Amino acid sequence: MIGENFKNVLNESEQTRGIVNQYRDYLIKNKKWRFENDIRFIFINQLNNILISHNLNISYIVGCISNAEWVKKNMQTDNQGAFMIYENYIAYNRNALIFSLTSVVERFFRRILIELNTSSKITDEFYNIRKNVFELLEIDKEGDEWKALTVLSHIRNTIHNNGIHLTKGDKLKEIKFIYHGFHIVFQNEKPVVHFGLCD
Repeated sequence: MIGENFKNVLNESEQTRGIVNQYRDYLIKNKKWRFENDIRFIFINQLNNILISHNLNISYIVGCISNAEWVKKNMQTDNQGAFMIYENYIAYNRNALIFSLTSVVERFFRRILIELNTSSKITDEFYNIRKNVFELLEIDKEGDEWKALTVLSHIRNTIHNNGIHLTKGDKLKEIKFIYHGFHIVFQNEKPVVHFGLCD
């Protein structure tokens, strides 16, 4: 059952990678974008590389780490140790995916902002960066794009803050919204329990 769940995740992730690459190829062919030095292509290629690494890790989980006998033999441990290795490996790789995605997305937004407004403070916290980009491009801050970035940012922050990150003086104790049919709730000082990110 565990293997099947990871195989489904792998298939979905590979489909996403395929969409990213199709979009890149479409832009090269139809829009004549220059592949070598366009920050949009750098962003697309970084997403592709993150997904390759993620998908290889999932394959490794399916083929090796989810097999307790394989772990016990190769790591010279018992059943309890094999289970602990399995749990830690999954958590480490899940966190690595979140950190990698947020790093690439944040860098991309900072590059966009400085192109749109050369006097912008691109060292500001990411919330202000994305807010400025959305306002300059007149993108709705109630739409799915804003919500997706909110989910990604808060999940990243919960990894090292044990809950959502609130600024000083912030009266909020939780953030709630609906994204693609999921009821998202980020609570102060509580771990994320959505999308299978925490057990």
